[in-house]
Amino acid sequence: ERLLLSVLPKHVAAEIREDLGAVVTGQFKKIYMSRHENVRYV
Repeated sequence: ERLLLSVLPKHVAAEIREDLGAVVTGQFKKIYMSRHENVRYV
């Protein structure tokens, strides 16, 4: 969890954590992608 939070926004990490326990049926898995405005990389 700490690793996820060190590289991802809190809401994305929470969504991934919830989905890790779910059973995935079908060929494709979920892609976690969001658009963000005014982001700076440090």
